[in-house]
Amino acid sequence: MDAFLERYHRAAAYCVFCIAAAIVGLPILTNINSVIPGSGDSLFNLYVLEQVFQNILKGMPLYYGQMLFPSSNTLAFSSNLFIYQIIYAPLRLLGLHPQAAFNMLFVLMLALLSCVVYEWMYRKLKHFGYALFGTLMAVFASMPLYYLTGHFQLFSGYWYLIVLVMIDNYFERYAARYVFGAVIVVVVMAAADPAVAVMGVLFVAVYLGARWRSVVDVVRRDFIIPRRVVAIAATAAVAGVFLYLILAPYLHVVTQFGYYSRKLILACRTRPESFLTASPFSLFHKPVRMYWGLHEAIHFTGFVYLFMLALGVYHSFRANVSMRALLIACAVLYLASFGPIYIGNTDIPANPFYAIPMYLFPGFNTYVAIVGIRETVKLIPVRTFAITFVFAAVVFIGAESIARLDTMPFSYSQIRQKYDGLSSYFKRGDSVIRFPYATWASTDVLEEMIGMLQTDARTVNGYSGQDPVVRRHFEGAYTVADLTNSSRISALFDDCRSNRINWLMFDKTAIPATIMNNMYSAEIPMRCAPIDTGLFLLLQIVE
Repeated sequence: MDAFLERYHRAAAYCVFCIAAAIVGLPILTNINSVIPGSGDSLFNLYVLEQVFQNILKGMPLYYGQMLFPSSNTLAFSSNLFIYQIIYAPLRLLGLHPQAAFNMLFVLMLALLSCVVYEWMYRKLKHFGYALFGTLMAVFASMPLYYLTGHFQLFSGYWYLIVLVMIDNYFERYAARYVFGAVIVVVVMAAADPAVAVMGVLFVAVYLGARWRSVVDVVRRDFIIPRRVVAIAATAAVAGVFLYLILAPYLHVVTQFGYYSRKLILACRTRPESFLTASPFSLFHKPVRMYWGLHEAIHFTGFVYLFMLALGVYHSFRANVSMRALLIACAVLYLASFGPIYIGNTDIPANPFYAIPMYLFPGFNTYVAIVGIRETVKLIPVRTFAITFVFAAVVFIGAESIARLDTMPFSYSQIRQKYDGLSSYFKRGDSVIRFPYATWASTDVLEEMIGMLQTDARTVNGYSGQDPVVRRHFEGAYTVADLTNSSRISALFDDCRSNRINWLMFDKTAIPATIMNNMYSAEIPMRCAPIDTGLFLLLQIVE
């Protein structure tokens, strides 16, 4: 009967999460072909998902990116999002175009994320209502969803909660399958975003350190069983191979570009004042004006959470060892999220990639929700808590539907129509530079990246976690006004030759007709006559 009731509660909770995700995602589900959640970074995530999908179909390396020519493995400059192809690829194969598949994926991942958090909370709270309320609070009411819309990889940040569950189960039941499962989750996290995986591994490492007595007991017990030692060693070796294959391109990027700058790390570190900030930085009131990096530095906020945290700390020192370990892990990494430690002129990064506080949200928010609820129910009668739970659930989800998910207008169909037909001129191995040359992180450059996926050519421009020299060189080097000067046009062609760029693509919708006419008459050696596609003028450069 208890097993049946647990399955019934699980099914009911999953239905609630699906409904909640649908309500939150209503603005994109009802405008699935005309908007996209979030802002510019969402377009980048759409590009990455579609580029990986195209790589799979065409048999290209997974890290191959058509942006940022001549750099190689350009998808390693930021999140790879490989694991999300499990959902994205079937949606694309079913006929959905990239924008619709991305919007559907966002809503589905929000629902799946809630299910993961619920399973973790239920094991800790042993109560359906508390776990359901805690999940709604941890997922829908504590972390601003605009973090998720612009930083899709944060969905995987919650997955290390599964690792903690498996660690606790292993300490209690000593079944090797929990070790194997935990290792698989770590590999999967790396296949979504290595920086998130690094933070997850650090979190787990601190958690294990806080439970060192249990670790010592496991070592003493397991290492006298040769068969178990061999199994664990083989699992670690296989996982190490997969992690190397996933992380090697990122490590190469570090050797090529170095670690993130001090300026970037300081801009994205946690601001302690955000802990006490009330509604202006809460879920339902997105900040309108923030200086660069602040939207990634705001941790989780609100006086309700601060009150629950105080209750949680009190509870942790009275509860079992796993809750104390979780508190210690959260505290250590929260301190690390304040950024590097400075000793003279030496920088010690918070982690090898850099610690964005957003990566710490999942465990910390969920911890506060769990321990806060445990102590709160001791302060008020259960019946009162049940009424409060129903009211809070309605308010949380209702407020989300009223506040509406942050979206931006975007039409993949229009981008595809604009770039459609270029594939008949560009072949694999071609490199293209588009003018006007869009600035870093602008909507124009993101649309160019997505549009060029209609072809097999690579484009010089692009946007990612790294900014290569060639891309920076051309930004601002030549303006539209330069196209009226023959010497500047010659310099542009020579510059393209020296950087192995063999196509110039002029966007006629963004360049005045008088200047375009000058390009037709320019006496510049080309491999063929100018090609007018209607929207673009294409010039192939003689090598």
